[in-house]
Amino acid sequence: MFQIFNKRLKFPTLLRFWCSNLFILLSLSACLSVLPTAEPSHVSLYRLAPSFQNTNAQQAKTHAVSLSLSVPYAPRILAGQNIIIAFSDHKLSPIGGAKWADTIPQSWQRAMIENINQNTTALAVVQSSKLRAKYRLDTNIKRFETVFSHENIRQSDLPHVHIVVEMRIVDIKNRALFARTVIEMRIQSPSKTVSDIIRTYNKATGVAMQETAEWLIDVLKKP
Repeated sequence: MFQIFNKRLKFPTLLRFWCSNLFILLSLSACLSVLPTAEPSHVSLYRLAPSFQNTNAQQAKTHAVSLSLSVPYAPRILAGQNIIIAFSDHKLSPIGGAKWADTIPQSWQRAMIENINQNTTALAVVQSSKLRAKYRLDTNIKRFETVFSHENIRQSDLPHVHIVVEMRIVDIKNRALFARTVIEMRIQSPSKTVSDIIRTYNKATGVAMQETAEWLIDVLKKP
């Protein structure tokens, strides 16, 4: 059957046929940029790189409060390098072909230390193993995911990044809870592409960390 069909088609017709199908395949692959895949042949690594403006600059000349920051706790699905997407039915799945450069807890700890020390002189923050501080900040990452309204991503509305973190300040000497807060962020991504989703993660994380810094200063600098 194929031989008969092939004889009846001239070369220009076959060329147009194959070019048309190639265009369709390329178009579909662009639409599926964030669909989960079982074993992608190539994995792109993304660094969590949030930033925020100088916080409480008027306190720049005051004595900094020392604070140690332990590696955050996270449930198993958020404890690795996978970039997680969630659907309205509470199903969770990793994005195919893309991962964080470090685990989510390590990425959060590094970004928090860097941003607070660079932008907030009222606090001196380091990893918990490197400083004998008066206080320790324990963080529980409860949500760190991109939420789609529909499991068929092409039919879904634009996703939003959802971050929920619980933070506890512990008085190390007395081993007592000093203060506690929960910060939640929801920011919509401008598109469904991985690059825009990563930018939205950075924006949402930056806002969450800025609110954290302001809360820490407000609580720890009280007389």
